[in-house]
Amino acid sequence: MSEVRAVEDDRPGAGTTPPLPAADLGPRGLAVGVVAATVAALVLHLVASARVGAPTVVFDETGYLGNARWLAGAGAGWEMPTAPRYALGYPLVIAPVTRAFTSAGAQWRAVMVVNAVLLASVVPLLVLVARRVLGAGRGAALLAAGIGAVAPAVVAAGSSAIAEDLVLPLVPASVLALHAARRTGPAAYLFGPAVALLYATHPRFTGALVVGLVVLAVGARTRVVAPRVAAGNAVLLGAGSATAWLATRAVERARWTHVERLEGGATELRELVTSPSGLGEVAATAVGQAWYLAAGSLGLAVVGGAGLVLALRRRAASDARPAGGPGLQAGIGAAAPVDRLALAWLLALAGAVFATSVAFFAQNQFRADHLVYGRHNDSFTPLWLMAGVLVVVAADRRRLLRLGALAAAVVGGLAAVLLLVRDAGAYDGQYSAFAVPAVIRYVGDDPAGTFWRATLAGLVGLVVVLGVAAVARRPLLLAPVLVAWAVWAGFGTVSATTSFEDTIYEGWDVPADVRRLEPEAVSIDVRAVDGAFPALSWPWALPDVAFTTYDPAFGEGPDAPFVLTRSDDAGLAAEGARLALVDQSGYTTFWGAEAGVGLWVRPGPDQDRLAEDGLLLPAGFPTGLPEAARSADVALVRGEAGTKVEVAPGGTVEVGVRVRHTGGGSPWPGRGAYGGPAGVRIVATVDPLDPGDPVGARSGGDVPGWVVPGEAFTAPASVVAVDARLQPLAPGRYRVGLGVGQDDPGWVTAPGPDATFTLVVTEG
Repeated sequence: MSEVRAVEDDRPGAGTTPPLPAADLGPRGLAVGVVAATVAALVLHLVASARVGAPTVVFDETGYLGNARWLAGAGAGWEMPTAPRYALGYPLVIAPVTRAFTSAGAQWRAVMVVNAVLLASVVPLLVLVARRVLGAGRGAALLAAGIGAVAPAVVAAGSSAIAEDLVLPLVPASVLALHAARRTGPAAYLFGPAVALLYATHPRFTGALVVGLVVLAVGARTRVVAPRVAAGNAVLLGAGSATAWLATRAVERARWTHVERLEGGATELRELVTSPSGLGEVAATAVGQAWYLAAGSLGLAVVGGAGLVLALRRRAASDARPAGGPGLQAGIGAAAPVDRLALAWLLALAGAVFATSVAFFAQNQFRADHLVYGRHNDSFTPLWLMAGVLVVVAADRRRLLRLGALAAAVVGGLAAVLLLVRDAGAYDGQYSAFAVPAVIRYVGDDPAGTFWRATLAGLVGLVVVLGVAAVARRPLLLAPVLVAWAVWAGFGTVSATTSFEDTIYEGWDVPADVRRLEPEAVSIDVRAVDGAFPALSWPWALPDVAFTTYDPAFGEGPDAPFVLTRSDDAGLAAEGARLALVDQSGYTTFWGAEAGVGLWVRPGPDQDRLAEDGLLLPAGFPTGLPEAARSADVALVRGEAGTKVEVAPGGTVEVGVRVRHTGGGSPWPGRGAYGGPAGVRIVATVDPLDPGDPVGARSGGDVPGWVVPGEAFTAPASVVAVDARLQPLAPGRYRVGLGVGQDDPGWVTAPGPDATFTLVVTEG
């Protein structure tokens, strides 16, 4: 039987209360537990991403998904607007499914499945780190790994196509790869490629190249790693990172118009660290990011980090894991049978990433979440949580008290400084949910209170966890407490993502509408809406169309016959361009383009072809449609035609209507897609059949989407028994006719017998 137990503290007065006993697991029990936990994690991630049907993270997903298509040779073309460079590591993983599926919807679902598999793999990877690198017992390793694998950052990542989906499993994999380098065989040469892949996945790991070479040199010097193995890994690291650098530059040349270098260069970094104001920003940013890690992990990152540092510093610790070793110890200054080289790599890598993130955000703060940015450092949170749980289950009650005091002091102290130097409500309280998943639940409708709410929650959570460990004395009871908290916190980001998607994609039927126009290439004005969202959504949804971007701020103009820009663009109208459709989806209002963005067609063969087919809106739109387009075949679909339908005064009759655009010269801008009086809608006219009765108010329903000549659809319509003053209609008989029309200028098609019935308004 293997267990996690504490080494008695030999100082006077030290407590010797027995620690939490580990679960009694044999090799088969551990294997079954790992499989069960991995499957559960896979299901969790599939469920979390099920409601997300399209990209929402502007620029990031544009970069990664577009890079995947470029690698796979799929799609007609997807040019990036001015944006940071995005690396190729994660796109390399999702490129095969991008190649296998041709439609954007199928590609997205496949990417979500790949994300779920990647994130579920964190479970066995953490178990292996706990067992092989930290020497934990089987039961403790499974418990701690299961909790670390559902850290809020892990739960949150899978609903977006971002680098974190690969980073989160790759970090523990790199630790295991260095552990394997202590031996011989093919697995001994995985560390170099793992470090190169980290670098290829996100630039936050640029420092990993130096750290990786240093630990290889130390390993070779101390003979922990055979010199030839160290040299081989160093060569592979160099070759892999050089290949990644060259490939990233190639995709940059292929996809980017202008690279936005937010990270600055040597000059900016030197100014940052040599001026008092710059050093102040560095210090404040470091406090903010450290606070996020501490409070956002219920203090367990502090406990786990301290335990790992102490284990590394303990020179008496064995460099080789003894079979069935007692596991990571909780005691201050107690021995820990760990792989010290692999542990040194982990801690040094985390430090390099932290420093990189602090340097970046000290000079780039334009959202509130940038004050405490967590996404970069969350690369390591699963490992900190795992180590924290291992420390807690191995500690006696007195040591738990000391650990709690340490963690509470760090969380509270960092919070105090942060509250003094940063305003949580700055930048209009804009927090990106996927940037700070561990604390996004505490933003709510009062961003200014985010810091103190998250701090209080972290301290209360720390007390609960340590209280359960001290009182219940059963480590398994920690699982429901911590898993419930982690999943709840992580789903804060998932919920925000789905809500955001619902908002920006509301009423978005662009792909089907655009395909009928058969464009080969479209130029997108990146200034059409704030956030340049069309540069993400349109190319993603239409992989068979070549998209380029242009930025008027750089004096650039469109280079394709089809142009996507604001629907009120006077310059294109003066050039003779015509609107084919207007996109007024949720994102246009969200990002300040209430009039919508329009797909314009410049003078030339494409405009002539579409005009001949009646697929262009009239010049000067929004305006009335030409007479040729004011023709429709309308029929009731449920047998009301020619019948009498009774309704109480003020009541409503619901009917189904079948409509065909029988005119020409222009599509109908359906009110279901285009708001305003120029939108075409189903119109129900209500005329009295008895002398003296009032005329009823017009009601009806929406024409969905953009209806082209010859197209038919079926839609619901409502007939409301109210008069022109919106008062209940007087009892009597009324003739109801269904047609289509515009409110401004006012016109409606004449209803035929198949679209007419008698409405009998009863006495009520």
